Amino acid sequence: MIKTDFRHLSSRSLLSVSIASVVLGMGSFGSAVAEDFTLEEVVVTAQKRAESLQDVSVSVSALGGDFMQDAGISDMNDVAQHVPALTVSTNSSPWNTSFRMRRIGNEGNIPTFEPDTGLFIDGAFRSRSGLGLGDLVDIERIEALKGPQSTLYGKNVTAGVVSVTTTSPTQDFEAMVEGSVAEDSAYNVKGFINGGLSETVAGRLSMSYSERDHLVENVGAAGDADDLQSYALRGQLMIEPSDVLSIRLIAGAVQREFDGPVGDVEWGASAQAMFPALGAPITDNTLGNRKIDYGQGVNEFEQDSYEFTAIVDYDLGYASLTSITSYDEYDVVSTLVDTDQMGLDIIKFNDTTEGYSYSQELRLTSPGGETVDWMTGIFIYHNNFTRGEGDDQDFVLGSDINLLSLGFTGNLDPNALGQPGQYADVYNEQDTDTYGVFASATWNISDVMSLTGGLRYSYEKKDAEISNTSTALASGNIAALPDGLIGALVPAAGQQWKPSDSWNAVTGNLTLEYHWTDEVMTYLTAARGFKAGGYNLGWGGTAFADRPFDEEVVETLELGWKSRLLGDRLQLNGAVFYTEYTDFQSAAFKGLTFEVNNAEQVNNIGIEFDGLYLLTENITVNFAASYVKAEYDEYTKGSCAYGVTPNGPQAANGFCDLSGEDLPFAPRWKANAGVQYETQLWDGDFYARTDVSWVDDHIPSSSLDERHEQSDYAMANVKLGWRNASWDFSIWGKNITNQDYAVQYAPDNVLGALLQDGSQQVFMNTPAAAGATLRYTY
Repeated sequence: MIKTDFRHLSSRSLLSVSIASVVLGMGSFGSAVAEDFTLEEVVVTAQKRAESLQDVSVSVSALGGDFMQDAGISDMNDVAQHVPALTVSTNSSPWNTSFRMRRIGNEGNIPTFEPDTGLFIDGAFRSRSGLGLGDLVDIERIEALKGPQSTLYGKNVTAGVVSVTTTSPTQDFEAMVEGSVAEDSAYNVKGFINGGLSETVAGRLSMSYSERDHLVENVGAAGDADDLQSYALRGQLMIEPSDVLSIRLIAGAVQREFDGPVGDVEWGASAQAMFPALGAPITDNTLGNRKIDYGQGVNEFEQDSYEFTAIVDYDLGYASLTSITSYDEYDVVSTLVDTDQMGLDIIKFNDTTEGYSYSQELRLTSPGGETVDWMTGIFIYHNNFTRGEGDDQDFVLGSDINLLSLGFTGNLDPNALGQPGQYADVYNEQDTDTYGVFASATWNISDVMSLTGGLRYSYEKKDAEISNTSTALASGNIAALPDGLIGALVPAAGQQWKPSDSWNAVTGNLTLEYHWTDEVMTYLTAARGFKAGGYNLGWGGTAFADRPFDEEVVETLELGWKSRLLGDRLQLNGAVFYTEYTDFQSAAFKGLTFEVNNAEQVNNIGIEFDGLYLLTENITVNFAASYVKAEYDEYTKGSCAYGVTPNGPQAANGFCDLSGEDLPFAPRWKANAGVQYETQLWDGDFYARTDVSWVDDHIPSSSLDERHEQSDYAMANVKLGWRNASWDFSIWGKNITNQDYAVQYAPDNVLGALLQDGSQQVFMNTPAAAGATLRYTY
């Protein structure tokens, strides 16, 4: 591990030192530097046409490929350190990655529960945040659009959009290969080759491979957890048969196979008293030390996913016609050998999910720069999701279930929780069909003022099926579990349910934009968004009548600004906003099962800004901050934290009233700052970079359990290197202060739900790492 003199600083002081250095630097050098260097223009496609970042009336953060290379950004967790409005969290696998924008988002562990922040890759919507992205290699740009984007993007974007644009093929031949080595036996190889195949066809092939040793030590009999082995491959063709027509074909594949992360458990008093009598004494009970005690095995994770996108642009003269056709499919298997998270052979969970999606967007866009600029289009999307194979054994009781039963019943009935070999088959399927029609127009009233309005009609239909069976046997010895452990997951009578429903809405936005000078622009936006309802599929004893959840509606008002100051050397953008969610779809893990319901109202109010400053010709400074108060204004069906008695209007149904509480995973403040220095050395350039990010205290737990409060923390990354036109060598450190923090808390998987003794688990962040990277470009 890296040891530095920064370790004695608190997280607040560490960020203060960095920001103070930036401010002092701006004051010292701002009036003395030369005036012959300026910021480069950043082009984004936030409103589905190429525009300067400083001219687009949307709060958007854009990270270009060069910046990502300089800052050592390799995955979406790294991206979130540079975009305070974005939160990325992962627990048991990358497949469960979830995005939160402006603190709004949901659990990633429910495969049929769609996110509030939509992921788009090369303009194509992706149903899962873990789909289609391996290592971030050969990326041209990542844009984070903040706030509801339902008019142009439509599906599942009530919090925002993460848009990833990969690098297109060109006729110029170029190639790159890069290798990195780091602590924990980690290494990564990635590269690309690009060039013309004929006068009208260019191709590009990119790949990456990553491997890392385990980060979680198992003190039990089974192996360690949380290693990494991941492959990604992407091939592209750019076909340009004429000056007015281009066809871009993109095919990608991601394969992962490793021992996934697992929860680090702290057992409650009842479990601690029981384990020694079962012959399974607790050897480690420290929460958050990255040690587990699993006796049979850990989380065996496999993912195979594929995607194809075809982008056709045709210039009609009066407008351009764009077609985006996309198909993706995936097959994911996660085997929790020790689902119970103890050293005994109690229960195994084989979680198999697969699915496919196809979509078609047709868009007609005016050239721009006219009195009225317009855009109109249609969107069609189909998704099929399946969990379980219908004839497999998803939950299987192990050989020690009788031993655990004796512990529960005081040596009265060894079959109270079930018998070895009892199993449950879980089969869920859902088909989703989405249709949208949208139009947007901008009236350029004058050289300094414009008015933009947009409307979208959305229709969504879902057909679902639950067909769960089990061999559960009633014992009657435990009142809370009359059908034993398997029966708590799938009742002995089975579960057969085929719901179907549809939702539709008209959403839109209205934006007034005003340019005060050539350097300063402000905008005022009012927007309405929509997300369709759905169903709680999966297992558990939730009654069918309680499984549907309602649609989510969002309304927002935002005042933003864009500016380029100090002779075009300082870019300072920001926004203040107020957002109100009605029937916000809220998800929670309650132990044994997940559940989604609706919070009556969530209010989201905040301010955010980001900046880029060319301090001198050699020094560049970037900084950003986000303050958000995300609060349940009314939520009467919230999950009750451990030790909290159900209360409020829904107390009789076992719920707690969380009205007035901050949302989980919602720190009030997040901020980051970075400084890069570059100077000529030999026949190349020496460069050095430092980045610091800070996160305020918050509760990363769906039930808002006060035991799970995460205090504020800061993380710092450093990088030193030398490069020329061909070679780039760097040494770097991530999380150099070895800051530990909780990504997510939850009840433990099984036993805590049975004992109700507060047993809990935590998923921790990635610890400090140091490494070196060598890159060659031809």
